[in-house]
Amino acid sequence: MTPSVHPGGNPFVWYELMTSDVAAAQEFYAKVAGWTTSEIDANGAPYTILSANGEAIGGMFGLPDEATAGGSSPGWFGYIAVPDADAALAAMVADGATAHMPVTHIEQVGKIAMLADPHGATFYIIQPEGEGPVTAFSPMPSPGKIGWNELLAADAGQALAFYGRHAGWEEKGAMDMGPMGSYHFFGLPDGATLGALMSRTADMPPPKWKHYIWVDEIDAAHERLKAAGGQVRMGPQEVPGPLFVIEAVDPQGASFALVGERHGSGAE
Repeated sequence: MTPSVHPGGNPFVWYELMTSDVAAAQEFYAKVAGWTTSEIDANGAPYTILSANGEAIGGMFGLPDEATAGGSSPGWFGYIAVPDADAALAAMVADGATAHMPVTHIEQVGKIAMLADPHGATFYIIQPEGEGPVTAFSPMPSPGKIGWNELLAADAGQALAFYGRHAGWEEKGAMDMGPMGSYHFFGLPDGATLGALMSRTADMPPPKWKHYIWVDEIDAAHERLKAAGGQVRMGPQEVPGPLFVIEAVDPQGASFALVGERHGSGAE
């Protein structure tokens, strides 16, 4: 079956948090990322829209009881746009992916499905309804939007090939990380870089996606994160840009990251 790919590649268009405490998560991310929220009904279930400077970038909902009973835990997930959700899901599953949720239609949103790639990293696909610019992801600093998508894979080469076939992504170069191997940049054929991926080592977590939120200033965001009850796993650490990143966990246990410039002294 032919994969379902847009001529210019399939971008990330939405980000979603499944959490054990929606009210607490709303408060936490409002303090750390500056997001505002609004509530809608999604096929009979409450759903929180997350917005940055008036532009919707993602959503949030409570983990269903059956998901918790089945071992699911809070986490962030990215949505990759496809022109045909049914064709895309079928092609990915035929290529080794696992469907976690069949194609489901949500009124005024589109057709979505949840799946794990052949290494187990989970994400969504979406065939959006309506037209309009993609605003959730921004390759340039834009506080509150997502600025980087990072995949920890079992094998970077295999992951690049899989997403190349089904999302149209291309490698945009690589950076030597020493004993950790290479950090492979990927993006759309038109030149937009979406993020990077790397092969996991034995001491790293299982394959998964991590999404980086732009912040106004990294040290100020670091202080907000700690004051709001978040856990810092790493950082602030300098990366090319020059930019700084923080790997973190929210109070409910969902992992995410922050990225931004440093304007002050950087003192802890």
